[in-house]
Amino acid sequence: MLSENLQFSFPKIAVPLPGFLGGGEFTLIDAFSAGVGDESTRAAARTRINTNNANSAGRITARNNELASLMDAQQDRINQLNNAFQNQVVNAVNDARVTNNVDTTVMNAPAMPSTVEASGPF
Repeated sequence: MLSENLQFSFPKIAVPLPGFLGGGEFTLIDAFSAGVGDESTRAAARTRINTNNANSAGRITARNNELASLMDAQQDRINQLNNAFQNQVVNAVNDARVTNNVDTTVMNAPAMPSTVEASGPF
């Protein structure tokens, strides 16, 4: 695993002080280790990633269900519009063709077919 190879240990950097400055040593940098983590931090990161992925998948599923519900409602509206068109326009033309028996009118044309086919769900 790449994270196991990215561990660095830095030594303590200290400079000895001369006697007239008090002696001893002056520490520039304490020793420390740097890297992307050990096994426990990698396991915690994996857990966070899996939790975030599960939450994201849940949100996507919920949004897909919401969209499917909206599309079903829209399909119902389209079907209602088709029925209204059929009842108001096509039937009115057919009724006028039967009752208006004048050869010179457009109403004597053959029955007007419905141009809207009932489509399947999206």
